[in-house]
Amino acid sequence: MSTSRYPLLYVPDSWAVRSMLQLTAPVIEHRTRRRDGGGRTVWMAHPDGSWARAGTDGPLQSPTVHQGGPRRLWSTLEEIRDQRVVIPPCDHRLQLPMIQGGSIARR
Repeated sequence: MSTSRYPLLYVPDSWAVRSMLQLTAPVIEHRTRRRDGGGRTVWMAHPDGSWARAGTDGPLQSPTVHQGGPRRLWSTLEEIRDQRVVIPPCDHRLQLPMIQGGSIARR
């Protein structure tokens, strides 16, 4: 058991984080549940048996994290979130040189 240094995140709600996590650990299933009083729990599960559960009793609390299996899914998620803090936002429009016929020009 540990305490997350980030606010609770339901990964499907964040395109950037979800995309990076899918590259690192594809096929993770995500679930969430809201509780009375503003609490929330999120779950992550991978077919290899890895799992993580994080929850709070209120919206301003740091999540308590439980995880198990061969991979530490929440730790992987926090590493990705660390990178998002360090890497400045970029222009998401990818610009590739195109040649006639629609192929990508190689440099």
